[in-house]
Amino acid sequence: MKTRRITLLTVLSLCAILLAMFVITASAEEDVEFTLVPKDVTELVGVEATFSWQTNVAVKHFNVMLFNTEKGAWEKIAEVPYSSEGNSYGITRDAKANLNVKIQAIDNNNEIAAETSSFGVFFTDDYKISYDLSPAQGTKKPDFAKGKFMLSDCYVDPPEGYCFVGWQIGNRIYSAYADISVTENIVVKAVWKPVVELPVVIDGSSLVGQKVPDLAKLELVDTDQYYFCDGYDCANCKYGGSGAMWGPCQASNEWYDAETDEKVITFEDGKTYYYRVAIHANESNGYVLPDIAGIPENGYIKIEGVDWVSVYDYVHGQENHDRKQYAVHFYMVYNSETGIGGLIGGEPIDEIVLDGSTLIGIKEPKPLQIDETDMYYACSPECDCAYKSELGIGEILEYGWMELGEDGKPAKEFVDGGQYMLLVLLHLKDGYSLPTPLSSDFLKVSGINWITSQLVPFGSKCIAGMFLIEYDESTGIESDGTHVCKPTLVEEKAPACEVDGKIEYYACYCGKAFRDAEGTEIIDDLASYGVIPATGHDYSPATCVSPATCTNEGCGQTIGDVLSGGNHNPGEPATCTTPQFCLDCGVPLVGALGHDLSEASCTAAAVCQRSECGATVGSPLAHSYSPATCTAPKTCTVCSATLGTPLAHSYGENWESDENGHFKKCSCGANSESLAHIFANGNNSCYFCGFEREVEPKGLSAGAIVAIVLGSVAGVGGGGFCLYWFVIRKKIMA
Repeated sequence: MKTRRITLLTVLSLCAILLAMFVITASAEEDVEFTLVPKDVTELVGVEATFSWQTNVAVKHFNVMLFNTEKGAWEKIAEVPYSSEGNSYGITRDAKANLNVKIQAIDNNNEIAAETSSFGVFFTDDYKISYDLSPAQGTKKPDFAKGKFMLSDCYVDPPEGYCFVGWQIGNRIYSAYADISVTENIVVKAVWKPVVELPVVIDGSSLVGQKVPDLAKLELVDTDQYYFCDGYDCANCKYGGSGAMWGPCQASNEWYDAETDEKVITFEDGKTYYYRVAIHANESNGYVLPDIAGIPENGYIKIEGVDWVSVYDYVHGQENHDRKQYAVHFYMVYNSETGIGGLIGGEPIDEIVLDGSTLIGIKEPKPLQIDETDMYYACSPECDCAYKSELGIGEILEYGWMELGEDGKPAKEFVDGGQYMLLVLLHLKDGYSLPTPLSSDFLKVSGINWITSQLVPFGSKCIAGMFLIEYDESTGIESDGTHVCKPTLVEEKAPACEVDGKIEYYACYCGKAFRDAEGTEIIDDLASYGVIPATGHDYSPATCVSPATCTNEGCGQTIGDVLSGGNHNPGEPATCTTPQFCLDCGVPLVGALGHDLSEASCTAAAVCQRSECGATVGSPLAHSYSPATCTAPKTCTVCSATLGTPLAHSYGENWESDENGHFKKCSCGANSESLAHIFANGNNSCYFCGFEREVEPKGLSAGAIVAIVLGSVAGVGGGGFCLYWFVIRKKIMA
């Protein structure tokens, strides 16, 4: 997709400089008509811009009003006397290059009889780029630029039999969206060239029944409009070669394997092949190939008389209108018994109309219910035809719907506002064939409000129909209006100052309107039904800096002028509770300041810290005490103030001990006073708490025992050691 750049000047010009004729009712007996000149989009260039106007009724004079962006108000910059010959005013450019202007007609009572809508006046120092589109009908407004500028597309209907190919500046031709350098005012002329008439129709009867690729060739005849590309030797086949995005150039009038894209020497039964034909416009005679946007599906080249499975068109070199080559691949499945298949005879079917009623209102994708007839049957997910496998549409047929986009994924759910395509694939039975030529409305799905539909034939016995909708979750799939009405609510529209409102009603796809949701009470004249009259303006009083202004939401229209002086007269300064007002118009200039409060404490309320105020607001916070403990009284968590005394320890009944004494524990974890252990009557455990003390053993020391043991082992061997050890151990245990 090409990127188009639009200059700021162009946007402003298109959006804001629409000058038009309009009528506003005046207090006089006859309406005052303004006719502004110029009326259409215009760029006002240079240091002065002049605009003129006429009226149908004599007035006292005209006020030229300029919107002051700093003050946010309109101000009168000139007073122009009335003239029956017409009136004009010139604005000289100043530091503000872009202006908003309106004109007021003042009657003999010095009241505004009528005024124009505001319109923009824009200045530029850029150079003017004018466009010459002849011989095409239509105009293109000028552009303004300095330095680098991107040319746009033409966007007008071409002369019959021609197409737009670029822009000419002097002796040089540029494509659309090319960059040029603008150093002066220039004229850009559209370049039109005759287009090749498509489709190119070729008699393919000589291919039918052929079994050898070298013999299955057509005699391709060049014309004054086009010539057939001869592939590898073609000077214009510049989009192929090693590593090129289109792959190597393929010769025209040749057969290729559909899987490998390699040239075929022999045909094999059951395999798919394609026959390639490509053309170039005969540029020596001035011809170009037409834009693909205006060419229908499979509308480039046609080979008649052969039962093709499918046809695929290709364009090489489409960018910047450089359409160098149209290539077409014609696919077939080879049958070794019959050779290349010809069109199977049969009675052409006039049209097929499928009942779409089962789709109306559905909110989840489901296939169309298609009953088999004696003429055709629908290809289903279980269908094992070559077309279905080649197109890769098995899963799409299961759901019936495809998401609109490059991926072409099956639509498994509808999303509000999304675009989806119903896919229908029909096979004709023996004895019937598709008509030639095939009408765009040959296959229809009735009852649905389709945005568009497209048919793609596959040979003479199969056709695919693609039907596009935009999904609305509130209604499901929409009907075309031939069904029983299912109205939807149109909510009430509130009135504005000068625009009537309307009460709610119910509308249907068929164009009818109803008072009720069931569609039983039809509205015959919707324009006059349920009109809520416009409210009229509600103007606030004028102030020192702004005229009377409508206070209704979304309006803001002004009338009259500001009060004399044009500046506020400030009164007493604002205080914490009192705004500052203008002494002349009473408008608040500065709002009340509000108190500057200190933080409140547990014992004191918040106080305004401004010296001239000192107001107290609210009350003290009050203490927030935590519970007392064994070691601390109640304590405020905000200011740390205390209340009362600590709680007494609460010791348990059980003794706990260590080597220094025994004690009892409080629930807070503190120990009571420790008392010494008492070991009575030679016992080694404390009388009160049972603490066990360690006692030194009586008898030989450890060193003596070791000496005896070692000596015993040396003197008497293992038996002696056992004897002495027993004696020593016995003494220790005594």
